[in-house]
Amino acid sequence: MASSVAWLEGVLLIWKSLKRKTFSIHSALVTGLNGHIPEYIYEWAEPNAPLQKINRDGSTTTRERVVELRRVMAAQTPPVHAYIIPTADAHSSQYIAPTDARREWITGFTASAAVAVVTADEALIWTDGRYFTQFYVEVDETVWTLMRQGTDASIQQWLTTSLESGSVIGIDPTTYTRPAWTSLETGLEAVNMSLQPTLNNLVDVARVNLADPPPARPNDPLVPLPIEFTGKQAGAKISELIVQINDRGASALILTALDDVAYTLNLRGKDIPFNPVFFAYLVIRPSAARNAILFWGDGVLTQTVQDHLSSEGVAVEPRPYSEIFDYLEAMARELPEDSLIWLSQEGSEAIHLAAVGSVNSDLDIRTLSTVTPVALMKCVKNEVELRGFRNAHVKDGLAVVRFLRWLHERVDAGDEVTEMDASDELEKLRKEEDHFEGPSFTTIAGAGENGAIIHYSPSRDPPETIITKDKMFLVDSGGQYWDGTTDITRTRHMNYTPTDWQRMTFTRVLKGQINLATAVFPRGTFGNTLDIFARQYLYEVGLDYAHGTGHGVGHYLNVHEGPSGIGSGSLRVIYTKGGSSLRVTEGSHIREPGYYEVGEFGIRHEDLVEVIEVNRDADHIHADVIESDFDGRGALGFYTISLAPHQTSCLDIDLMTDHELEYLNDYHARVLNTLGPILKERGLDEDYAFLERECAPLTRDGNAAHHATFSAALLGLSVFALWLRGWD
Repeated sequence: MASSVAWLEGVLLIWKSLKRKTFSIHSALVTGLNGHIPEYIYEWAEPNAPLQKINRDGSTTTRERVVELRRVMAAQTPPVHAYIIPTADAHSSQYIAPTDARREWITGFTASAAVAVVTADEALIWTDGRYFTQFYVEVDETVWTLMRQGTDASIQQWLTTSLESGSVIGIDPTTYTRPAWTSLETGLEAVNMSLQPTLNNLVDVARVNLADPPPARPNDPLVPLPIEFTGKQAGAKISELIVQINDRGASALILTALDDVAYTLNLRGKDIPFNPVFFAYLVIRPSAARNAILFWGDGVLTQTVQDHLSSEGVAVEPRPYSEIFDYLEAMARELPEDSLIWLSQEGSEAIHLAAVGSVNSDLDIRTLSTVTPVALMKCVKNEVELRGFRNAHVKDGLAVVRFLRWLHERVDAGDEVTEMDASDELEKLRKEEDHFEGPSFTTIAGAGENGAIIHYSPSRDPPETIITKDKMFLVDSGGQYWDGTTDITRTRHMNYTPTDWQRMTFTRVLKGQINLATAVFPRGTFGNTLDIFARQYLYEVGLDYAHGTGHGVGHYLNVHEGPSGIGSGSLRVIYTKGGSSLRVTEGSHIREPGYYEVGEFGIRHEDLVEVIEVNRDADHIHADVIESDFDGRGALGFYTISLAPHQTSCLDIDLMTDHELEYLNDYHARVLNTLGPILKERGLDEDYAFLERECAPLTRDGNAAHHATFSAALLGLSVFALWLRGWD
């Protein structure tokens, strides 16, 4: 019996999936609701942002806050008739700092994706189906009305049909991207309404009036990331950017995304939860003596940072963070007529206005808004970054395997283990690894029905959810290491006996993961073309998951890194790099299919992969049969670098092909051969034994025999239990 149970222990692998029967965010609706944030970040399983702890001490109520905001709106010149409050900062960040959590403060609503609108007599919150229940738990319904994205009128529709002609709509222009602003402005002007930029955020003004000012903007010390981790000096990156700036005929490139700035200068920070970035802008001017102008903090860099930048060949002019808009307006006045300024298409309306001189400027300055060259540069990882990613995933795999062994041991022993206990233990084990800096996002540890909730994160508030032996358990987590960022999901049945439905869906999700993992495709393939590989086997039985299949991952940066991705609703290109370094396209990439039975369980398989060139010498299952390279375009495929086993006891082996079994056995052998010796060397014998059982090769006869042995053992236990009851 013991050996049968041990053999049936397992883990699962790959990507991650979100939920079935849960609201799916269509890109058009995302633009309407959250146009201030890049669309790609709303498609994945990790939370859009950490929960902010917004002043819960009862000092003011949400009603009082709305009343004060209305006073501030009425005092503007001209008066503002409706004020839009998105969940956003000035850098289109996915995760925001508490100082920018204005929508949470005014509403009391902690959902990570929502927009509030306040008028003289209405207060409304737009959000999607993930958060409807949460709205009714957290929000004062006597003040706020829920607007259901996809069902009720959009923000623009509501404004244009509910307000009078001539109304003024206010938005802080730092919190809205130029495309979103332009779209809304065009719609309002069509009905004789105007969109007014409020350069002083009116919610911040209301907070000050109520003696509850926003917390200070974080300004933690900058941390140089050495060349042994980055693989390319900052000076070399800036030189490449200057070539592109000159090729475009531009006078300057303005970088607003925090990860773009951090990547370019090989610096990291801790201003945003889970993301090692810092609040800054970077302007690159090829003609300037110090061609990199950094707007950060008070503009004073430590000697350590100055030495780092100097050693990397960067001539930086540091300035205070708050001077960016004045600087850009002055630059616009100094530049010759018809000069071109290059900006990010995700840059704020405020940055675009400043770049041309101001709101009402008559200067003849042109702007070019695109995906930034830095975004395209950083998504193609160099060989040093790739080695770092692989090393980080060895460390991360050790922590995940040790966690899974610990979890099963505790639950099997009848100990009370909560979702938060699991999250804490996983972080504790990651901390034992070198260069670990913290989680890469809020851990999703979902027991039973919680596993089916998109963007779920456990709470310490009672009653905490207990992980029980009869439930599925989904854990989606990641770490930030100096040598790489990780993101991995494993789904387990805690007593290895899933229902037939769970086994079928688990298997089909894994088949889709393997299908995509073994795909060969031409360079330049669009993400939506690859998406069907992951969904194919769910589609066969009329099932699906309501989120994207893959996203880029930063190198010790944001766990969601655009612009590349794999999803059914987008055309994000997989970018490749020519030459000998064609080990990866957009760099490291996540694959994450899944299935979600709302109210019951969730299944997600998530791994991080490299994109490799597939030829006869490649480490790829199709290397032996590859015949050509798509007429010179290049044949690409994936190589999984996440290292943790699948829970094979959840598989219906009759649904799997010999090809899929071969892939899975090869993967498990690599996991065991990579992690096993390290566990042995550390004296972690119990963890090694667990891993060895989890990675045991599957065979059709052997698998069936083990299931039969296990079933017979369960039957024997049942008979024994009945016999014992006869003695009561």
